[in-house]
Amino acid sequence: MNGRAAAIALGLAALMVVACGDDEPVGGGGSGEGGAGGSPSDAGGGGAVSGGGGASNTGGAPADGGAGGTGGGAACAPDDVLEALNVFLTDFTAATDLLSGHPGELEATGFYLAPGLPKPPGVVAVYAGPLIAPCSEPLTYDPYCEEGRCTRIECTGDGAGWIHHFYLDGAVQSDGFSVAQLDIDHAWQDGSEGTTFELSLTAAGPEQRTWDGIGTGALEPELGSVEITFAELLGHETVLTYSVTPSTHEGSLVTGGVEVAVVDASGMLVATGDCP
Repeated sequence: MNGRAAAIALGLAALMVVACGDDEPVGGGGSGEGGAGGSPSDAGGGGAVSGGGGASNTGGAPADGGAGGTGGGAACAPDDVLEALNVFLTDFTAATDLLSGHPGELEATGFYLAPGLPKPPGVVAVYAGPLIAPCSEPLTYDPYCEEGRCTRIECTGDGAGWIHHFYLDGAVQSDGFSVAQLDIDHAWQDGSEGTTFELSLTAAGPEQRTWDGIGTGALEPELGSVEITFAELLGHETVLTYSVTPSTHEGSLVTGGVEVAVVDASGMLVATGDCP
């Protein structure tokens, strides 16, 4: 299939979005949001072609305010930091569940989440598919933007492999956070059962905290993992690690080489009381 035909095929794919909003958790009615892909930038031509179709949303995370208690903060694990991180971990857990088993040669998936990012533009799960034809050659498709975020599918040329790029369509501010940049790239390799991702965040939060960070992770069937390094969140390099399965939650927050919070059995960070 040539580049133009592949572009048309991808443009007909439906884009389904599952988001946890401030007032309504995931679960219940279907979403009518559509419109995926478009023509590849190196093939010329017009804009994106919107596709129909709705998503049946099941499972997911509670609303932003429903991440649960922080277990009590401390000088080295302040409540505002634990609250923001726990909202992120709750949503990441939902993304792990919702996206499990979905990515493949006919479906590009991903999430768009970070500490302090409101929803929208944040979103727990995005499904672009079913694609009429899998990727077969290196191509980058036109972006599709909605609700303050943009996505763009890149065919890597390595078999049917793809990268699903997510980025902000302009800076956002919410609840004391200012997010200037968030790039998340979800990659699927031909034949894999899951995806890997890379994250880059530029943000500031309450108490004049700097939330700039970079991260990596993976979404495998029934397993999600993420590690984000914040350059100077708590006055030191601060590292968040988290992994989740259907029955376990593990992780920690380490700053200045000291474990200042740990993930409890419910998946929430709780302060240890220790300081660097």
